Amino acid sequence: MNSISKSFWVLGLAGIIAIPVWACNEGSVRDAALQCNRDIHRLCVIANADDELAAQIHARLKTWLDGFENRLNMRLERINADDPSLLWPSLGVPAAPPSMPVVVLVGLSPATRYPFVIDHWEPEPSNEDLAILERSPAREAIQHNAMNSWALLLYSAAAGSDGRDLRGKLDAVVEKWNKRQLLELKCVNVDRTDPRERLLCAFTGITSAGPDWVGVVFGRGKLMAPPLLGAQIGETNLTKLVEGLAVPCTCLQDPATLGLDIPMPWDSSLDAAAISIGPVSGFAETPIEERVQALQNDVKDEVSSMVFLALIPLLALATAAVGATIVFIVRRGASRIDSAER
Repeated sequence: MNSISKSFWVLGLAGIIAIPVWACNEGSVRDAALQCNRDIHRLCVIANADDELAAQIHARLKTWLDGFENRLNMRLERINADDPSLLWPSLGVPAAPPSMPVVVLVGLSPATRYPFVIDHWEPEPSNEDLAILERSPAREAIQHNAMNSWALLLYSAAAGSDGRDLRGKLDAVVEKWNKRQLLELKCVNVDRTDPRERLLCAFTGITSAGPDWVGVVFGRGKLMAPPLLGAQIGETNLTKLVEGLAVPCTCLQDPATLGLDIPMPWDSSLDAAAISIGPVSGFAETPIEERVQALQNDVKDEVSSMVFLALIPLLALATAAVGATIVFIVRRGASRIDSAER
């Protein structure tokens, strides 16, 4: 193999090997979630193109959203309902709304990759609605605790329940975890009867008559999907979800596929409080160096096989060429002998 071919093989190997090394440097899935971009939700103003009220609503919401300076993970869009190319399912609705203008907050499911409606207002959100979009007690608690915790157990007791049984289950998991790990688990309560939690309840699917509800929140407010409901809530299931964040690198699990970021402002100054500790002791799998070395060995074996397979046709051609040359020489020698005898 000449020097140019060797150079291509070396560069190819370096590129292949560098991919897992880069991913593994992210640490645990929980740590990687502290650094990745947040999910952006679509705040859509829907009406016909010439609707003047919709234009006023859009201008008002733009002024409000611009005031966050990109801290709120929402993007304002103007949707023309009379656009013949518009696909309504792309907004999470089967057809045109019965009345317009209407403002719809649309998310994207991490599991199905289909859009879904989080909440809507006709014809627009009031000032009180905008205040609810911005903050709530539970979301403020998430902001305060997310960066210095391993994860948060977001919970809401069933309507009519005092919540003691649910909180007892959560405390058992938290106590065991906090005894053996550096970063603690913490609990955040969602009061489903509090009107200030309207957005969070709509986002999570918590209903007024629903069962006990528990979700795991990690990173910059990413809610793991799916949450646990009623009889699903127990130490085994909760521990499994929390331990899933200890996977030692994003090449094994991308945090973006685990859940969806809750709609809420996030100040970059909060990132300064982030504590990264890598894979959690007791749950880490094969060390990164060993996985990289194994991958390198696999790549070398694969390259050797590819080189061997690539050489087979070349050897066949070379053999055929040598054989043809020998036949040519023999025949030419034989013709000379015949000419000399004549």
